[in-house]
Amino acid sequence: MSFQHKLVTQILAEAGDKSPRQNRSGDGGSPEVGALSINRHGHGTKANTPEHYEKEDRLFEFMDEISDAFRGVQFVYKFAYERWVYMPQQPYPMGYIAYGDYRANSNGSENKFVVCSHKIRNLRYADYSDPYRMRMSNKLDIATRNAKKFLSNYSPMDMANVNKVTVRQAIAKVWDELTGKARTDVQDAGLPHNTSRTGGTLLNELRHLFNTGHEFLDPSYRTQLGVMFESMQQVEAHRETVNMYFVRGYKRLGEPAFDVVPIDNIESYSQSKVSDEFIRYTDDLPEDVMGRVAALSIMPDASYVDGVGYRVNESMFYVIR
Repeated sequence: MSFQHKLVTQILAEAGDKSPRQNRSGDGGSPEVGALSINRHGHGTKANTPEHYEKEDRLFEFMDEISDAFRGVQFVYKFAYERWVYMPQQPYPMGYIAYGDYRANSNGSENKFVVCSHKIRNLRYADYSDPYRMRMSNKLDIATRNAKKFLSNYSPMDMANVNKVTVRQAIAKVWDELTGKARTDVQDAGLPHNTSRTGGTLLNELRHLFNTGHEFLDPSYRTQLGVMFESMQQVEAHRETVNMYFVRGYKRLGEPAFDVVPIDNIESYSQSKVSDEFIRYTDDLPEDVMGRVAALSIMPDASYVDGVGYRVNESMFYVIR
């Protein structure tokens, strides 16, 4: 599967549902009693075998090295011999670590220390596979160097990229709904179903009659034309390029802060571009951006409001600019 960008809130909730052996904190504390290993089908199962204890010990060795490398780091259960690595107050985990055999087409007999991160591109594997985002080593010191190199918090630009496709799909859904309604309204007005643009001789003539108050033989036809022209106007308005800002709000040194990343052509698969830079605001976030953030703040998570933007959660938004 491709790399999954999960929120820290998600991984904490999932860990609470999955594991009888929970998080081992980054302070070197002893793990709780009770453990999970992986059976041959890849499912978590309780085990007390020598192999299980050996794999656990190696994983915890790795965790201790990472705790020394990253002050304040925390771990939370992902699956069996896998742990998410994250920093408190950050929306996304830095990645996850593991101990096992994650090579493609292997027999599972050669266990390695594994680092998985959104920063890794392992070109020996297909980009849709798990190992594509992994670095593996049977040496703890090399694995620790990999962790130091690749485990990192998401930059504002990284965060802006996470839900870009989701926002594009939401925009496309609105477009499909508008164009579908316009086709229906065109047909209801007695015109060919492919009369989808606002121009053309017939439409211009009908618009002129409509705008000059022409009395149609069927009075209800005026209403039908009005509905049709309104639908067409909405479709035309949505043909424009959609530029957005990604906005993340948080506390910095105890004060409100906002990281803002421009995104051009977010509606386009081929031309969409997230800026390489971001702007940090404190109490001077532009009023139009603040207004849209405020409007989205009252919406549920994963909500798109046409003409306003998309809410990821209580702290991250995409707003029209």
